[in-house]
Amino acid sequence: MNSNSLGQEGEETAAVFLKSKGLKILERNFRIRGGEIDIVAQDGSTICFTEVKTRRSNSYGTPRESVSFFKKNRLIKAGLFYVAKHNLNDTNVRFDVICVTFTAAGRPQMDWLQNVFEVG
Repeated sequence: MNSNSLGQEGEETAAVFLKSKGLKILERNFRIRGGEIDIVAQDGSTICFTEVKTRRSNSYGTPRESVSFFKKNRLIKAGLFYVAKHNLNDTNVRFDVICVTFTAAGRPQMDWLQNVFEVG
């Protein structure tokens, strides 16, 4: 499995996971110039901008460690654009990260980090 298909598999696994937790998937792979959000979901009255990080192992660091300052800024930029585009200025938003690590047996281990950083 190459890195693109691994990432796609991780995103699909994360979307199924979020649905199982009662979230509604609004959009996937929302892109603007200079940013992308893997999954935009609704959790009650809150819009969740979710970054999915997928790994086969932690040999080169955990998925959580791969969300850099630069990546956070790109997520915030894309999230703010999404809010403006959809006229959601009075809506609660949060930024989540879902870390997916596939075991040697191919089973996903999930770590859902909610509200990992704030805009401001």
